[in-house]
Amino acid sequence: MKLVIALLSIAFAAPAAEVKDPPRPKLPPEAQTIMGLAYASPPEIAADAFLRIAASGKIAGREAKLQFIDQAFDMAASARDRLRRRHIAGSPADSRSGSIDRAARLGLDTLSLRVRAVRAMFDLDQTRARELFSRMEAPQPEARSCEDALVLDLTGFFGLLSDLANQAFSTGERRLEQHVGFVRPYVVSIASPVEVAPVARLVRTLSVTPRQRDLLLASFVTALQNVAADGRSFLETADSVTEEVVQLAQACEKDGLATDGLKSAFEKYLERQRGSARCAVKLQSYWTSPGAQALLVRGLKLRWGPEGVPSRMLTLEERKAAEWQTQLAEALNEMESWKPAPGESEADYFHQRCLFYEALVELTPPGARRDNVIAGFLGFLSNSPIQRESPAEWLARGAEILSRLRLSGDSGAERLLEAFAGSANPALALMARLERWAPQSPLAPPR
Repeated sequence: MKLVIALLSIAFAAPAAEVKDPPRPKLPPEAQTIMGLAYASPPEIAADAFLRIAASGKIAGREAKLQFIDQAFDMAASARDRLRRRHIAGSPADSRSGSIDRAARLGLDTLSLRVRAVRAMFDLDQTRARELFSRMEAPQPEARSCEDALVLDLTGFFGLLSDLANQAFSTGERRLEQHVGFVRPYVVSIASPVEVAPVARLVRTLSVTPRQRDLLLASFVTALQNVAADGRSFLETADSVTEEVVQLAQACEKDGLATDGLKSAFEKYLERQRGSARCAVKLQSYWTSPGAQALLVRGLKLRWGPEGVPSRMLTLEERKAAEWQTQLAEALNEMESWKPAPGESEADYFHQRCLFYEALVELTPPGARRDNVIAGFLGFLSNSPIQRESPAEWLARGAEILSRLRLSGDSGAERLLEAFAGSANPALALMARLERWAPQSPLAPPR
């Protein structure tokens, strides 16, 4: 009887032991602070922070890194931007499209963040990386308006697809051609000119046999015939598409594969796209309203002197002079009273004012006056509604001024970080702590 009771007690005790949660990995205090700030920030900024924590080299334990990557992947779903956009060649930097392009370099759209998460997972666990990739929605680029100065950039996604196919399949899986089956759905489903060049590169560079490449080539040829006409995207990608298709044809011919079908399909693709390629882009340049133009003139004089004509930038000593300091005060007063022009969007107003602040921070000699300019910029940034409407564009303005000061070797970069760190705005405080704990170039292209 005692034996039965003892066995029953063990049986009932076992499930209790099985449901115990695994011990939470212990994190450095600074990592815990960064996590708290991340949870209080917009989701795309939080996801970026978690990926940087995982890659920092300061987190002990593989499981902790995996958890950060998984959370970043999930947070990315709530990013305001679904896909990365870049401005077309020749677009002015001081424009709406230029501001969006600059923000896109932070990689805070859903697709870019998830590509980064899968790559980070790949370095730790290739099987889990493939599982994570399987949860990603395939990009579905929409046609762009002829007036649009922005096109979609999917190169990061297809680069990841290629790396996974080449490196994440075992010898046995490759023998069963699972890597070919993994890639093929993305080849047959291309529907936009922005997908043609990266998919042609994918088919050309995959580590496959000539027979397998011929299968993928046939899928690419079929898909090419179904790519919808999109004049804006076609004009912006025409050169890269032609280059990649030519290289694909050469690689296939080297493998002894027939390319007549590819050449015929590509000629029809060009004919179809050219029929819709009569596009006139509509650029939204800054500094065109009377108030903005007046500020621009003041800024040019502060940089170049009374004439405001680019020739020789005023020296530090010249900018310390009382006359220059008076002009700076007048410029600040004028900016404070500057309001958006009729019909001007809140975003355009925000970017122009940030650009002016950036110039003033860069030009103002170190000291109390510059600290006041930084404080003014910080107050404006912290209270702007753009943080909610477009977190990436908002954050890029803080990162831009920090990057410019760093590149110039200006000591003001550290003062700016101090101001960000002391801000009541969690996203700005997060940026400062990350730059000190896991530094990277603020506007470096995402991996």
